[in-house]
Amino acid sequence: MTTLTRVSGLLLLAAVGLRAAEPDGGALVRRAFEGPRAPYQGEITITHWSAAGARAEEARVYVQDRGTYRYEYLTPAGRVGRVVVGAKGVEHLLKPEGRRARSKPIQPALSPDKEWTLFQSNYRVSAPTRDRVADRAVWSVELTPLTEGKPRERWWVDDDAGVVLALRRYGPDPGDASMVRFVRFEAAPGLNPRLFEVAAESETPAADAPAGVDAPRALPCGFVLKRDRRFQTQGVTVTQWTYTDGLTVVSFFRTEKPVRLAVPRGRMAVVQEHRGPAYFTVISDGSEALLRRLCAEWPDDLRAP
Repeated sequence: MTTLTRVSGLLLLAAVGLRAAEPDGGALVRRAFEGPRAPYQGEITITHWSAAGARAEEARVYVQDRGTYRYEYLTPAGRVGRVVVGAKGVEHLLKPEGRRARSKPIQPALSPDKEWTLFQSNYRVSAPTRDRVADRAVWSVELTPLTEGKPRERWWVDDDAGVVLALRRYGPDPGDASMVRFVRFEAAPGLNPRLFEVAAESETPAADAPAGVDAPRALPCGFVLKRDRRFQTQGVTVTQWTYTDGLTVVSFFRTEKPVRLAVPRGRMAVVQEHRGPAYFTVISDGSEALLRRLCAEWPDDLRAP
């Protein structure tokens, strides 16, 4: 055997070994759905791009488990601004001085198994490629929707930690995108429990009531009902139905009076209809065309209170 033949054989074996070490893209995403394997802390940057320009902010992150977390959003001067704390089934928004601005029950979600089944039916996962984020080895995968009008995402997954260290979301419209990326990440088995405590005035609020109206359990494009609720805002009763396809979320709201609903940060499509005595609003980060398609399937008898 010549030296060249031996070298070629070694290179071939090395290539086979690398391929064997690559995780399956679907299995990689499935494990990320299950959440972190241990507590962690770090710092993230959040950037939104749109036709109007770009805006960014930074935050410190402390996570004990899926339902116990603290996000400290920083001002341009590096001071702590608003703080979001999730613990004991409640999420609190705190003002810079620590006073409560809002508390709400954390709505129960679908199980990881159910969300994963939905995701598999509605998205395609690319083969993983190696990369690094926050000085850690990660696998990068592209998540492509099977239906036009839904956002596309790229994840950078730390498979050892079970955490997505970076996520870039591309909106249906060109130029609309957002990205969350860790600039520092570390395991934190000894997180101080006081990080997840809030002042007495932020005690558990009354739970939201069920919607009280039977809505479709499923809609076109792979969406299924995730939860429903009825709550009060600005003195008006709001009924909300939230649907998911395993990744993209669509929320339907119904009120008896016009209400200015809080729209999450980032580019969101909003469709509004006034039918009889009811005001009907649909919000999602999918396209407006997608929302109108879903609205067309919404039963007329649910449009009015």
